[in-house]
Amino acid sequence: MLRRRLHLEWALIGLFASLAMFGAIQSGLTRPVDDALLDVATRLVAPPPSDRILIVEIDDASLASIGRWPWPRAMHARLVDRLAAAQPAVIVYDLLFLDPAADDARLAVAMRRAPVLLPALVRPPEDDT
Repeated sequence: MLRRRLHLEWALIGLFASLAMFGAIQSGLTRPVDDALLDVATRLVAPPPSDRILIVEIDDASLASIGRWPWPRAMHARLVDRLAAAQPAVIVYDLLFLDPAADDARLAVAMRRAPVLLPALVRPPEDDT
């Protein structure tokens, strides 16, 4: 009898604990802890960054040195030319060149000299009805 009661109590404790954890997870209460654990686990198992990848970013120092955004396309062309001289496998731009500019032809020529990937802006089709 005592053993059966002990099993029942532990089953109820397990059930309530499971329900409490389920509720905490569903409500987002455990999200900060989950994120911190994921960050630690990722650092432990992530391979070191490849020295074959170079990220050229537009940072505050660049803006202070070169000037406000957007920069002329000729400046981007010079950057692509410099990068192409190193014979990269690919140059990936994470910028959208949306509006036409006077020096687009210069940038196009530079991009033909190197494998350059550009992002695409995908818009849903307009409803003509």
